[in-house]
Amino acid sequence: MTLDHLDKRLIELLTRDGRLTLTEIGRILGISHVAAGKRLRSLINRGIIKVGAQLNLKKMGIKIAVIMAEVESNRKMLEIAERFSKCPRMILLCSTTGRYNLLGLMIAENMDTLESVVNTCAFRTYEGIRKSEVHVTDMIFHPEFFPLMVISEKKEKTPPCGADCGNCERYKNNKCLACPLTVFYKGPI
Repeated sequence: MTLDHLDKRLIELLTRDGRLTLTEIGRILGISHVAAGKRLRSLINRGIIKVGAQLNLKKMGIKIAVIMAEVESNRKMLEIAERFSKCPRMILLCSTTGRYNLLGLMIAENMDTLESVVNTCAFRTYEGIRKSEVHVTDMIFHPEFFPLMVISEKKEKTPPCGADCGNCERYKNNKCLACPLTVFYKGPI
């Protein structure tokens, strides 16, 4: 799909400030607010952009683990991708080339929870993973904001990874905040 100059400019404006009104966008682009709205709806309907809230990980105290894994087959990789695409702690999951063929960025509210996520709930412990490496980030330089899955009503008893948060020893010993989707969750997001 191609983007014309006005589409690119509209995306640039919303990237800087997603709260701009259609009137403000239209004024900046030199078009009517109706035309700005049509362009925006077209970009959304074509699946090119999604407008939504993003959180500042640094201000929230969020930690990130980079998990790289060698998955034995494409079938296993697709199974893992399907399961973890629903995980609120997964902010990026993609196939890669090179030594490892799956890369994920997972978040946690503190180092104890991150240790739980990486060693218990992350895809690196799943059947079909030959080997993996984990790197924990120290400082986030860019971007400042990330689109995180925030769930206001915790209704699930079991997270997408299948872990048993309520009966987990780390959870019981206050070493993990649990999955943000579940009724067990004790964290800020």
